[in-house]
Amino acid sequence: MRVNIFYEDHMGTNDYYGAGIELPAGKHSLQDALERAHVPAGESHNIRIEYITGRVEDAERFLFFENSPFTLDEINLLAFKLEQMDAEQLLTFEMAVEHLYLSGDNKMPYPKDIINLFYNLEQFRAFPGIMDDEDLGEVCLSGGIMEQIDQLDMEIFDLLDPKKVGAMQRVNEQGFFTESGYVIKDSEHWQDVYDGMTLPEPVIVADSIVNAIFRRKTKEADMEIINCLEERLTMLNKDELCKYKAVLRFERCRDFEAALCLADQLDDYDFEPDCMTAF
Repeated sequence: MRVNIFYEDHMGTNDYYGAGIELPAGKHSLQDALERAHVPAGESHNIRIEYITGRVEDAERFLFFENSPFTLDEINLLAFKLEQMDAEQLLTFEMAVEHLYLSGDNKMPYPKDIINLFYNLEQFRAFPGIMDDEDLGEVCLSGGIMEQIDQLDMEIFDLLDPKKVGAMQRVNEQGFFTESGYVIKDSEHWQDVYDGMTLPEPVIVADSIVNAIFRRKTKEADMEIINCLEERLTMLNKDELCKYKAVLRFERCRDFEAALCLADQLDDYDFEPDCMTAF
């Protein structure tokens, strides 16, 4: 999933474009994105997150319809869980999200509910391609899945209206039609794994300071210099690391050897972290 991060207080400022990031991401990449978006320390709650693209675009765009109420950590976990799903699970998730919306009087589900959905997905049954009451009725009649139908004589069975049968089935099991098909909640044993405060599991993603800064794949031949650069950067404090990133962008440095040299030349540069310029 790719999103853009904006600091609310800078929205509308000339030459301010926020910062893009691919999720899920490790702590170094998340911190780098917040710095590129000029989000002050301790202000990560005061950001706007805009969706760009991802694996389940319909569901994800639906969740990001208005100003996203998700925190960056919540969205990162959401992207992490989606990445682990197969195609069938992704479709069920997409339809289950719409079920939460429709069963909640067309109100957007809270982030807490969306995250808990990952841990309750087995409670939902999705029937792709069943788009209306008539489709549902045809399935009921062909499979005899309604107890009342099984008890009918064949002469009466042939007179049944599929649309009315489908409507009765939908009402009885409190199902909903989504853009992808029909979905029902099969169980009432919903578990609140996420309390809205402490995420239920960590997002484990291979990450490093160098990867966060350069945001590109590295070659095997570069590993020795990259390891040296990583070791050097871990010696910088937070302010020095922020200055180092600004120097890299100022010098348009994309070479690892040159980047290692610049790490020892920070005193040659003046840095104004509060100056608003586009990265």
